[in-house]
Amino acid sequence: MENADKDFRGDIQGIRGLAVFLVLAYHSGLILPGGFIGVDVFFVISGFVITRVLTDELRLTGQVNLRSFYLRRVKRLLPSLALVTVMTLALSFLVLSPFGEQQDLLSSARATSLFGANYYFMLQDSYENLASNPLRHMWSLSVEEQFYLLFPFLVLIIGNISKRKGVNALNFLTLVTFVIGLLSFLLCYGLSVGRASRLIAEIFETTPEVVAFFSMPTRVWEFAAGILAYLIWKDKRLFPEKYATLISVVAICAIVWSAFYLKPEKAFPGLVATVPVIATLLLLVFGSSSLLFQKVFASQVAVFLGDISYSLYLWHWPLIVFAEVLWPSNEVAKPLAVVFSLFPAIASYRFFENPLRKNSKLTDRKVLAIGVLCILLPISFTSVGENLNSSIQNHFRDLKVGWVEKRSAVVDGCYGKIFKEWKDANCIIYAKSSNELILLVGDSQAASASDAVKAAASELGMDFANSSYPGCPMFERSPRDSEVCKQASTFHLSLIDKLDPSVVVIANAGARYTLSGLEIERREFAGGGFPSDLIEKESSVVESYSDMVRIILRKSKKVLIVLEPPQVEFSKQISLLRPNPKITSTLLRNQISRLNINAQIAKEFVGNSNVLVINIDDLICPTGLCSPKLDDRWIYMENSHLNPQGSLLLKGRIKDALLLRTKAS
Repeated sequence: MENADKDFRGDIQGIRGLAVFLVLAYHSGLILPGGFIGVDVFFVISGFVITRVLTDELRLTGQVNLRSFYLRRVKRLLPSLALVTVMTLALSFLVLSPFGEQQDLLSSARATSLFGANYYFMLQDSYENLASNPLRHMWSLSVEEQFYLLFPFLVLIIGNISKRKGVNALNFLTLVTFVIGLLSFLLCYGLSVGRASRLIAEIFETTPEVVAFFSMPTRVWEFAAGILAYLIWKDKRLFPEKYATLISVVAICAIVWSAFYLKPEKAFPGLVATVPVIATLLLLVFGSSSLLFQKVFASQVAVFLGDISYSLYLWHWPLIVFAEVLWPSNEVAKPLAVVFSLFPAIASYRFFENPLRKNSKLTDRKVLAIGVLCILLPISFTSVGENLNSSIQNHFRDLKVGWVEKRSAVVDGCYGKIFKEWKDANCIIYAKSSNELILLVGDSQAASASDAVKAAASELGMDFANSSYPGCPMFERSPRDSEVCKQASTFHLSLIDKLDPSVVVIANAGARYTLSGLEIERREFAGGGFPSDLIEKESSVVESYSDMVRIILRKSKKVLIVLEPPQVEFSKQISLLRPNPKITSTLLRNQISRLNINAQIAKEFVGNSNVLVINIDDLICPTGLCSPKLDDRWIYMENSHLNPQGSLLLKGRIKDALLLRTKAS
């Protein structure tokens, strides 16, 4: 989102205006499901403009002044970034829930200030999972900042080598950029289609597609397209005006097609990303030769939109998130937030961004001080914010007891940890003079059951171990063939071999894995593939669950299955501005899919003396109505997960089952 005054091309600002319009339209939720490609357009433009700045200096002076370059970037980028980050944090304490959302935002702000937001968000597993984070959009700025940090060094190194070897520096840079860009594209494509799944799962505990989306190395090829556009063609008039106009129109159509056709669920970036990238390259190369293109994209309105694009991009997403929280059922809240974001964007551009950027009286030392302040101020604010968050939590004491993450598996560090990250010292509790061990495994439902199983084992004088992984059930086949979940199941099976437990307790969700994108593959002899019909989806869940139980039984183990608990409905969107949580009591009998799956799993093992199935519906919903509170106490931490108080309701039933299983053995 760079803007160079030298050799100013108004049409480039117009393309920036188009890019930010695409992003805003996409985030408004009304139109352009593929408007996220606006970020890719920005990346190509940045490669083009920064190359022009650096190579022109290299050609004229024979060197690159890194100090001057970085100080210009500081003046251009950091003040507005710090302003929006601090203002977003300040508003969040009024608007966002203190139970999770504010903590996530504080971590995001630190990552943003240190130019690492893309990698922080990458570890959160998906772009859509971050929908309620007001700083989610900062991932792309971090990618750009990382490019700005590295590319000038590459130009400087190539310039020095070229001097010593007596070769043309720009030709050498062109060759190196092409090679790096090609390697980046191949890496991006491979990860976008799911290659190297096992390696990515072990290193980052996420999917290759997420790494392809967020990481800078997989986005370098988009910057490289802009770099090559300038190095090879610069501002040459390659074709007569009518041909340049034709190519420009085709390029615009390609961008518009991408914005309407591409969907968030498609593998992106990857091969399809070449469409908006190449189209932007063509606009940068041929746009200056087309009078029609110049008339539209170098117009006063288009240039102004491009001028404020950086500020507008910074402001729009936090306001959208806050609007959704305050008016969750209002369909026009997001579009109105986009429109309203124009006001702070224009104000900060005119009265904050431009005065600093164009102030020639600022010495290098002062600019450096401003840069340091812009990094440290938001980080310092997050430290203050942690104390403020604790105070707000205490303001909601009743909710704090029920909602704050205190599940035993999480507190002990046994949740979401596999292989080397899972520590015996944290996750195995030895009882005195015990020769029996209970092992709990599963997905997040196992984490919710951990307090009950741990307490039952303790009262029975048994050793206890547990390992659970979010979104990864202890099934024979993983949701949508997830490599991360395959690794989690492999690790859980290895624990059974290593610890030799007397009883293996399994707690998984069931109905969750009938949702779109989380389906379980059919058995091979049933034809394989992912089911589309709900009944088939339920059957696949039961089959995969049962197949894993039978694998464990073949290891001569007793198995205790804790069926998925009832679903409840309540909103955790409470804040100082919206202090009252909305609770809706639900009928137990209406949870059809969950009831069907639980009944089928129980039926699978009727008469099997080595398997005992526990259904806890009557404990949670004794009247047939399900609520997150029982006897005026919170028993759920969210709609589908029991908190420690709710978990302990199961202790007696689990204790009886463990006694029965161990006596039978």
